[in-house]
Amino acid sequence: MKTLLSTAVCIFSVFIVCAQNNEHTAFVLSGFEGDLSKAWGGPHTKLFPETDTSFVKEGKQSGTWTNLTVNMWLTLLDCPSDWSPYNTLSFWMYAPSASGEEFRITVNSETTQSVKGNYFLYTFKNDWTGWKQVIIPFTGMKRNRAPIGWHAINGFMIAPSRRDIPPGLVFRLDDMRLIRGDAAAAATPASSSVPRSAIKTELTALVRSPAWTAAGSTAALVAVGNDGRLVYGKDPDGDRIPDYSLAGYRGGGVAIPDVPVKKTLTPSGDDDTAAIQQAVDELSLLPMEAGFRGAILLKKGKYTIHDTITIKASGVVLRGEGAGFGGTWIFHKRLVNDPAKTQYVHFPIREKGVVPTFLTESGKLTTAKFADILGNRVGSGERVLRLSDTSKLAQGQSIVVVCQHTKKWVDDLGLSEWWKKPEEFSLKWERSIASIDNVKNEITLNVPLTSIIDNAQGHASGELHLVTEETRLSNIGIEDMLAASDYDRSKIDKDGFYVDENHPNQFFRFYNARNGWIRRVVGLYYSYGLVRCGGSSFLTVEDCAMLDGVSTDTPKTHSGARKYYFDLSGSQVLVQRCYGRYSRHCFAANGTCTGGVYLDCLSEKGHLGSEGHQRWSHGFLYDSVYADTSINATAVRGDHGFRMASTMIWNCYIDQKRVWEAEIYIAAIPGMVWNYAVGNLSRGGKGYWVNQDGNEKPTLGQLGVSESCNAYASPRSLYRAQLEDRLGPDAVSMVTTPLQGQRGSVWIDLSGKYSALPEYASPDELPWKGYEDWVVSFERNRTDNR
Repeated sequence: MKTLLSTAVCIFSVFIVCAQNNEHTAFVLSGFEGDLSKAWGGPHTKLFPETDTSFVKEGKQSGTWTNLTVNMWLTLLDCPSDWSPYNTLSFWMYAPSASGEEFRITVNSETTQSVKGNYFLYTFKNDWTGWKQVIIPFTGMKRNRAPIGWHAINGFMIAPSRRDIPPGLVFRLDDMRLIRGDAAAAATPASSSVPRSAIKTELTALVRSPAWTAAGSTAALVAVGNDGRLVYGKDPDGDRIPDYSLAGYRGGGVAIPDVPVKKTLTPSGDDDTAAIQQAVDELSLLPMEAGFRGAILLKKGKYTIHDTITIKASGVVLRGEGAGFGGTWIFHKRLVNDPAKTQYVHFPIREKGVVPTFLTESGKLTTAKFADILGNRVGSGERVLRLSDTSKLAQGQSIVVVCQHTKKWVDDLGLSEWWKKPEEFSLKWERSIASIDNVKNEITLNVPLTSIIDNAQGHASGELHLVTEETRLSNIGIEDMLAASDYDRSKIDKDGFYVDENHPNQFFRFYNARNGWIRRVVGLYYSYGLVRCGGSSFLTVEDCAMLDGVSTDTPKTHSGARKYYFDLSGSQVLVQRCYGRYSRHCFAANGTCTGGVYLDCLSEKGHLGSEGHQRWSHGFLYDSVYADTSINATAVRGDHGFRMASTMIWNCYIDQKRVWEAEIYIAAIPGMVWNYAVGNLSRGGKGYWVNQDGNEKPTLGQLGVSESCNAYASPRSLYRAQLEDRLGPDAVSMVTTPLQGQRGSVWIDLSGKYSALPEYASPDELPWKGYEDWVVSFERNRTDNR
């Protein structure tokens, strides 16, 4: 990921000159020359000098490693303590045969409290004969427990993974170096095989563990009854949790169609912007058939574009022939120096700051008040509304329920200093009428509400609106392609991270659209992320990945409004089987939005939490998500305020790398808002639940509802269970895969599929070496999951 041009000083004086000299790109850990007992030691370490030139790669001798059942731990003496100026470990290893033996590289970085077992780990297999250069990027090493970092190394060891090594095996080692910058980029492994996932082995062990395979406890908030239907309990305010299953294309449970191809394009080898835009515009003039005008097929190859492709009509689908460099890939070139496009704004709008690869340019949803919602309080999870008027309403009619919050609501939340305009926090639910009782003036909604309407405390009033104008685009889809945002690799910060922002920042922005999808798409380098969906509803994003965002936000320097890889700022959006690498907020909600679901997703190497980021995102569900950062449904004193409401974190696995933080944050204010966490497992971090030790408290409110801590709950997936409860098992099979019925198997699939991709490759050198193997694997998985 990094070029690591740092000039950090090593603690040991023998290394000072090397570390401080910018002209040096490598440091020799061991040349295996001279007396090897003075370089390598320990109770189980013995190397023999080898001078036969057939077994020497560099210098006059190498080290012979034999009798591995006794000499099993090769320990480096006088290991340098500061490895931060480098980004790769390299050494040569001679093997008499491809024995299949697995070896472990352990780089110790113990905590100041001397708690043992804090190290970086890398495993590799002897699958070659003769000499091979073993290349190990630091970013490919797994963190065990909580190593301090590459600036604080206090031990290095190489050892076989098993003790019963056949006695006849003899290996040679030579020229072991730390490499940085271009030298690391130039070093290439002898084998072109795709690297293994950094966490796939860990995940495989997890899904076979007793804690994981247990049937699961029964939660009080929701459980499966004897008749197979869901039984709901109450939260401390007497409300039931919401039904989250309305998320997804056409309200969930509806399969995404395969739309017939009406136009076909092939790459020109030059600028394809005009050709793609023309094809979209021509397709947009065709008549609608069953809700679609047709699909544009972008045949395999590289399409270079210089501007956003805009979709201005409903029923348009863009389809590639595979999300890899051997399939269809879009190369979105860097921007010209246009301040109107390069200035970054916190809330991106069409006119300024947003440069997506694809964009829906759409209309709007306009409504008018029809009736007041009566009664003192409508609870979260409620479906029945009493109205001032039910005349002219019909069963099946589409409506919008509106909650108008008041200044008193803001005051009682403790946010009046920051939230000055309560009208900015009006909540809107797109629903339909399931039934009408004209005697009681009541209607029943098809799906419950996801926040309360509290007139009794003067916090809100409720209204029922009818749609007067609907000009949003619908039935828009993009599928089966890879898209890379070009970036300037010469722009590097002091920590060695790429920080260019003068390049496209989003793959697809759904703007005021409904009933659409993105599927089987891989995005690279975008500074914001893969998808944002402001003003849009009933969308599905599935089998997608966003990797290696390039911006001024880095793991060491946080910059706002960047790297929200999947940003659900709309309503009723389902994101499933998706992956992110090096995100800031991988699976996020932004603003006053509702009804988003993250299902069976995985985040690796993120540096801030997946969360409701600001301003009352409500009714969200994190369902069976693997996160290597926290998952947050919490609140802060400030402009972001109470960031989530009525949100559930269900059966997730959290491996928080920021060890001073908790794994899950759930906040509540009794009488106003609750968030929930049920059945989650945790690994690492400072504490499992916010408030656990009295030191990790949200700055607003108290701890939310938590059940079944560190033990999984039944059902495995709340979204799937609620969808089946609402529409039946066929609806579940329409939108999920058989793999999702096996707890954790999707994570293994995602990690194996996407973490094999090289990190932060140069746009000028795409496609990378070995991509063909990855494409074959990706296409196989794509076919299996369709």
